[in-house]
Amino acid sequence: MATSGTVKTNTKYGSYFWVKWEISGSQDIAGNKTTISWSCGLSPGEQYYTNAIKMGAVVINGQTVYSGGTYSDITDYKDRTFASGTLDIAHNNDGSKTFTVSAFSGWLYGNGDYTASAESFALPAIPRAATIASAPNFTDVDNPAIAYANPAGSAVSALDVCISLTGSASDIAYRAVSTSGGSYTFQLTNAERAVLRNNTTLTRKVVFLLRTKIGSTYYYDTAERTFTVTNNAATRPSEAIAVAPVSALSAPFNGLYIQGRTQAKITHTASGKFGATIKQYSASVEGKAYSGKTATSDALQTPGVLTITGTATDSRGFSTTASKPVTVLAYNTPSVVRNGTTGSFVCARSTSDGTISEDGTALCVACAKSFSPLANNNKCTLRLRYAAEGGGWSSWITLLAESSGNDYAGVVPGVTLSVSVVYTIEIQAVDKLGESGSVETRIPTSEMTFHLGENGKAVGIGRYASESGERRLDVAWDAHFEKGLQVSGATTLGGNLTGKYLTGTWLQTTEASDLGKTPPKVAVLDNAGWVYYRTPAELRADLGYGDYVLEQGTSGIWTYRKWASGAAECWGQPSKSVASSGTFLGAYAFSTYFSLPTGLFASVAEANVNPKFGSGYAIPAYINLTNASIGVDALSNNSGTQTFSAHISVKGKWK
Repeated sequence: MATSGTVKTNTKYGSYFWVKWEISGSQDIAGNKTTISWSCGLSPGEQYYTNAIKMGAVVINGQTVYSGGTYSDITDYKDRTFASGTLDIAHNNDGSKTFTVSAFSGWLYGNGDYTASAESFALPAIPRAATIASAPNFTDVDNPAIAYANPAGSAVSALDVCISLTGSASDIAYRAVSTSGGSYTFQLTNAERAVLRNNTTLTRKVVFLLRTKIGSTYYYDTAERTFTVTNNAATRPSEAIAVAPVSALSAPFNGLYIQGRTQAKITHTASGKFGATIKQYSASVEGKAYSGKTATSDALQTPGVLTITGTATDSRGFSTTASKPVTVLAYNTPSVVRNGTTGSFVCARSTSDGTISEDGTALCVACAKSFSPLANNNKCTLRLRYAAEGGGWSSWITLLAESSGNDYAGVVPGVTLSVSVVYTIEIQAVDKLGESGSVETRIPTSEMTFHLGENGKAVGIGRYASESGERRLDVAWDAHFEKGLQVSGATTLGGNLTGKYLTGTWLQTTEASDLGKTPPKVAVLDNAGWVYYRTPAELRADLGYGDYVLEQGTSGIWTYRKWASGAAECWGQPSKSVASSGTFLGAYAFSTYFSLPTGLFASVAEANVNPKFGSGYAIPAYINLTNASIGVDALSNNSGTQTFSAHISVKGKWK
């Protein structure tokens, strides 16, 4: 930058013509111009007389400031100024300016012509736009502060700052700032934060705009920064769930939550905020997870107040959980129990007045019905039917109607029992859900020491002989055989068989009520057909297994196995929302880690990972494996925030 200068012609015999300039006073910042003082003349190396000197016109910045002239009698060898003055030079809009002293010429008697080439000079720039010294990256909960400088000072008529999403529009409105320079902190309103947040991704580029007004002209300085949306109450999605009972029951039970009979239908109503969209719905019922915007649970098993939760996750990975309590009514299948007044269960022969008698022909019953009231919506009927030995069932006889109480005691009307016939009695409690529970008892004949049936084909000891027409022996007393007992046909036992040994070709069991239990021992047969018990450890030793699975199960999304040898393995497909960390080898790089099953591995040996982003597979770049987690770096053609999942298997040791 130049504040003064001199342009000279060529020199002959010590003489040359010149043009000089310098800045006059201070520059006019408001007017965006510089005033220079100029002069032109001769530096004589000889003496010159009448009309011996001529100087041509002088042009500065395109303007003729001196038209030229003829001069005489310069004999003192001192510089002679022919003309001088001042000139206003306007600067460019950005405050810069370069001006030119055009070529000029002169003539001296006896020496001939003198010439000077054009020369250009750059004036000091006049301050125009204020500048941003520093500006931060910031989040949606911050109030960002900038530092700025205003070299133009009081020449600035207005100075303000805004935040732009495009680099030009004032999306976050201009605020006036001090022309003295310093710093300014944006106090963002909720509406302004909403403008910044309204983006489908976690981050976006924003531009701080500092606007300077000098006169009627505006000047701008910018700083581009990164704005980040954070996980907070204002940005998380909205979520609400509606829960409705689902069952095949009729009204009013289809509107109730009944233990073991009713499922819960969960419907999510969720929406993302500020441009985000809902990507995933999940619900939790009694510890089990269900996905989808609408989901139906398994039958509810826990009576009482049950809290059902629903979670919505948006495209930014932000989640909101809502809950809804429902009351699950306890339900058990109806049953026949002891009479609540007498504390007894009776089903026996009696006289007509209800006196228990082995020779009675009436039927006396004392019992009660037990059922679940289901908030007083459920009712229960107690009924009875009977069948003579070898015959069919009678019609049902109602003992207690739905609204007739729970206890019954008395002689069953309309039932007459033959003293010589065995009867089966079924007493049943049935509720309005259609569920029932029954008790069956046998009513023996009247007691008799020995009885030969009238057809001569049946014998009864301790009871009357059967009248069914079968060739059969019925014994109603305990039988003791001092010698052996040989049975050629099938044998049916109504109770336990007790003894030292059980020998034979086949052993068959039919009782299935204990299936699903985990016994501490198992039964095995040796080559001689003897039955022994063995513990699971003894059985494995007998069979000569090498390695075997000691424990297996699930832990979160993982399936795992522990082997007796100490080997351990797990596999699964974890996933999470991950933002790209940049580019590498022309692809987008992603990095994350997944937790392994807690406490499974004492050491890890190897892992196999097949990563994917969304529905597309990716290239694994690096795997970092520890006892507790596995870190995965992968490359993908997808940018931004993606759902990072991987098929992973890990092997190692649990001991």
